[in-house]
Amino acid sequence: MSKHSHAFKLKIVREYQETAKGYKQLAVVYNVDAKSLRHWIRLYQRHGPSSLAKRHTHYTSDFKQTVLTDMRQQSLSILEAAVKFNIPSPSIVSAWQKLYDAAGIAGLQSQKRGRKPMSKAKPTTSKMPERPVAEMTHAELIRELEYRRAEVAYLKKIQALVQASDSALKRKPSPN
Repeated sequence: MSKHSHAFKLKIVREYQETAKGYKQLAVVYNVDAKSLRHWIRLYQRHGPSSLAKRHTHYTSDFKQTVLTDMRQQSLSILEAAVKFNIPSPSIVSAWQKLYDAAGIAGLQSQKRGRKPMSKAKPTTSKMPERPVAEMTHAELIRELEYRRAEVAYLKKIQALVQASDSALKRKPSPN
């Protein structure tokens, strides 16, 4: 995100064009980074005042690859490539180059950001059939018995944990 407004950038660039001051001198006067100012001047000279406006652009992987290929073929610096392709910050091109060097073309693919959506909660239902015991087969009765035993063991474990934490709280002296 740019911390300088479009009007501020335009003011400095126009002052650069109208006066004999260099970009380093203006950078000191307006307390901005000299490299950023040089980039703004070059963008303005090549693409006009609209190139200094804040914009949020999504770049395709093909475009990113085109920029990097052009950089290599024409021996362009990162700054020159950013100016040529009207990219608002040279650091964007630098990041693409690092991704390409690390992972190749796959590194330039757009990746979804943020958390993955939560899966929908499944209704908690008993997996045991809701039929009368007299109608169940021998295998269903065995399965029902195993399920109920596991359920009882689970509840006993929870009860034991609750009692242990309660007794630990009672033994702990109060800080007075």
